[in-house]
Amino acid sequence: FVGARPMAGLYLERKDEFRSPLANWGDNELFMPAVEVQATQMLNLVRGDSLRRLSSRVEILILLATAVLFATFLFRFRPLPAVGAALFGECAVLGVTVVMLNSGLTWFPWLIVAAVQMPAVLAASVVWQSLQWYQQRRKFEAQRRVDETKIRDQAALIEKAQDAILVQGLDGGIIYANPSAERLYGWNIGELRSNLRAIPVPEKAKQAALGTGEWLGELEQTTRDGRRITVASRCTLIRDEAGRAKSLLFINTDVTEKKRLEQEFFRSQRVESVGSLASGMAHDLNNAFAPILMGLQLLQRQRQDEETQRMLSVMEQNTHRGAEMVRQVLLFSRGSDSERQVLSLGRLLRETEQLARQTFPRAINVAALVPADLWSVLGNATQLHQVLLNLCVNARDAMPHGGELTLAADNVAFSAEEAYEIPQGKPGDYVMLLASDTGSGIPPEVLPRIFEPFFTTKPVDRGTGLGLSTVARIVQQHEGFINVKSEVGRGTTFEIYLPRAANVPAPDNKSLPFAHFGRGNGELILVVDDEQAVLEMVSATLGEQGYHVITASNGAEAIAKVEAHGDSVQLVLLDTDMPVMNGPQTISLLHARLRDLPVVLMSGEIDSAAKDENFTRLAKPFQLHELLAVVTRHLNGH
Repeated sequence: FVGARPMAGLYLERKDEFRSPLANWGDNELFMPAVEVQATQMLNLVRGDSLRRLSSRVEILILLATAVLFATFLFRFRPLPAVGAALFGECAVLGVTVVMLNSGLTWFPWLIVAAVQMPAVLAASVVWQSLQWYQQRRKFEAQRRVDETKIRDQAALIEKAQDAILVQGLDGGIIYANPSAERLYGWNIGELRSNLRAIPVPEKAKQAALGTGEWLGELEQTTRDGRRITVASRCTLIRDEAGRAKSLLFINTDVTEKKRLEQEFFRSQRVESVGSLASGMAHDLNNAFAPILMGLQLLQRQRQDEETQRMLSVMEQNTHRGAEMVRQVLLFSRGSDSERQVLSLGRLLRETEQLARQTFPRAINVAALVPADLWSVLGNATQLHQVLLNLCVNARDAMPHGGELTLAADNVAFSAEEAYEIPQGKPGDYVMLLASDTGSGIPPEVLPRIFEPFFTTKPVDRGTGLGLSTVARIVQQHEGFINVKSEVGRGTTFEIYLPRAANVPAPDNKSLPFAHFGRGNGELILVVDDEQAVLEMVSATLGEQGYHVITASNGAEAIAKVEAHGDSVQLVLLDTDMPVMNGPQTISLLHARLRDLPVVLMSGEIDSAAKDENFTRLAKPFQLHELLAVVTRHLNGH
């Protein structure tokens, strides 16, 4: 059937016309008659021109299956590959549709798949992949910022590290050095890279690191200015991506000062051990010197011929020197001050000159210059003698092939301007002691350190570094100061300035005659000492002076003697260090029985307990006039 169909549109066209698909807006034939051709179902059946349609449930299942298939397929690709895959899917759907329509088999809603499902899945895939990319990028950026911060922090730590950090190639060249390494060794990184021998590494350490991957130990190295340093080194092998050895990482800690302090500690331990040994020996040595000294003085009193007196005087002087040597060791080990007296340094200077002439090599010429009007100083003779000996020994070591050693003394009055030119100098009147040599001299870089304890430029077996530090300490204790002048190759001069004694007459060191002391009237004196020789000599001396003497060899025996004689005992001469019962314990028990009994402590070294009790002390070895003076003072009550 063919017929017209009235149409109504939005425009002013006639109701029985359609817009012509072939006309333009400028054509007059814009419309064409509205004709509709209808084919009847009969005709289709006659021709067999018909399609089968699946049930709604099967079509829904097909649509769901294609949606799942395309979603699973496209979500595996990134956006650009997903577009290509979608186009391929579109073509596949259209191809299947055409084949099915041409074959007349069936019909399915292919347009939903092609126009809706495929674009929707593609868009979802692009959005999903974009979101995933964005999230991954944000994570990557965050991780990159964390890594960059970590790298910067690590770089800052390496740059600020106090240890020297070096990366050394297997050829010996330095690849990297942090600022601490540059400060320690004195080379910058450019110089280190060009100088393969700047910081050599022992082959043993390098082979150990290559073999085991790391090495620990100490290295002796040299800086750019020639200074020897000791470093505690930690070496680690660095490998490349293939596992091959690439370079060596060194972390070096400067332990030069630590090693020096350790050596000083060990030396001080040895000195302390010597001091402890000397402290333990002092009492026994002075006990040995005491009877010798008293015996010599008794012989001097009995033998009056000139030759015997001269020999006994020499023996007495050497006995005093031995006792002073013990006290000197104690002074050095403990750092304590000892008693001072008014001294004339001319005698000390002459004695030192004589000792140097007798003991130094003959290639060294020794001379001494001492004015007759030299002022006196208040000081300790043993300590000042030690000062002169230390300076002379240093001068001898500086002149291995001979030279001139000059010792001199002079009176010096410093004004404020003159004292200002000398380190630690003060205005006033001083006695100058001078020791000058023509030896090798002291380098300028060493001169500021010569008074440091344990600092020495001598070999290990030749010097301990304690000589000049002892000199400085003794001079400081005497309230003096030192001036040093030295020139390499021309010699060194030490000038020691000691304050002038303030109008104090020099004591007379000669022994007072026995007649100076009154004789005893049989007073009972208890002498307590564990040394039999001391007991015999003290008893003989006091007995000769008219005293009655009883003896005891220890504190317990002394208590028994006091209990036996009661109030008859008028004085006790007591040693401080004895077996069974020592001096302080004996004193406590003696005063418990006789409260007012006077006690005199005899010892080469008075301990702190005795000092606290404020007893009269008689230092061994003592002379006869010292013993008699103490006994007379206590028995006469003054």
